[in-house]
Amino acid sequence: MLRYTPISTRGVRVLNGRGMNVDELTPRQQALLTMIVRDYVSAANPVGSEALARHYRLGLSPATVRNEMAELERLGYISHPHTSAGRVPTDRGYRYFVTRLMDEFELPTEEQRTIRHQFHQVELELDQWIHLAASVLARAAHNVALVTTPITRQCRLRHIELLALQDQLVLLLVVLQEGRLRQQIITPPGPGDEGDLSKIAHRLTAIFGALSAPAIETKVARGLAVLSATERSVVDQVVKLMRQADAGSGQSAHYEGLIEVLGQPEFARAEKVRALVEALEQRDAWLGIVPPGLPSGEIWLSIGSENQLSLLRDCSLVLARYGVEESASGVLGVIGPTRMPYWRAIATVRCLSAVMGDLITTLSPWGRS
Repeated sequence: MLRYTPISTRGVRVLNGRGMNVDELTPRQQALLTMIVRDYVSAANPVGSEALARHYRLGLSPATVRNEMAELERLGYISHPHTSAGRVPTDRGYRYFVTRLMDEFELPTEEQRTIRHQFHQVELELDQWIHLAASVLARAAHNVALVTTPITRQCRLRHIELLALQDQLVLLLVVLQEGRLRQQIITPPGPGDEGDLSKIAHRLTAIFGALSAPAIETKVARGLAVLSATERSVVDQVVKLMRQADAGSGQSAHYEGLIEVLGQPEFARAEKVRALVEALEQRDAWLGIVPPGLPSGEIWLSIGSENQLSLLRDCSLVLARYGVEESASGVLGVIGPTRMPYWRAIATVRCLSAVMGDLITTLSPWGRS
């Protein structure tokens, strides 16, 4: 069973920001910026000075609040839409809020347990992990979720099964450490009795378990494993299937939850929806967004104009790496409007990153520290 550990934004380093220089805001300006961000994220309406003074009982006159907001606007942290007297956060304002002002946030314990529980039935099916992770993340973060398959340097053997069919045919099942399954119908020399096949499969698993295809070949070539003709035939097929898996282990991306963002006011216009969908279809572009050196558990955040993809200049990305560094790792995260509850998005992404990392570690003894 997977272990349970509470996950929160506590201690999370939020990376990126493209070397943004920040001003030292006064405590009053920091408080006002926090209020503006939280109110705008919650209601999607520009925030006015009188509303702030009244709602938060600041003990300040609306004129004083207006002056402070004017200074925040001059510094580039909020902007003034033409159709409203209120202000909205800019990309710079969101960045300052996330890196300097955002409170710690933890997903409710029961929600974390529910998320982990959903993976218990699919621990051995990598494709199911990816689709389930994207679906769970989209629902939990209320945005589009992106999950890439983990990539490995070389796949490793977990388990072999041999099942007798008819006419001397045998079904070879090869389970890899990364949760992938490969199968092939073979006709090995020697007996095809189910009991004999079970013993052969058990013995070969004991000899070659946790090894890569080249390591298996080396062990056989050096005579470190004494094999019968039937066992050697099976091993040759196992190596063949593992090499095919290595050749086809290129990383791919899967997303879910487009419906989660279509109801948000930022996507009321067709061209905004079209840009998001077009960006999501450029799946190969996602694979190069997160720096290769990003450690598992840390957050990569791109806000609006910081995004490398021009189609996402009105969106924010909250991404993290998951898995075992130097062995098997992928990327997951959420994509949504810049008016995003970053505290929840970060905690949710980190939670899913931990869950997926635990799954890979559980299935990969060679990845444990």
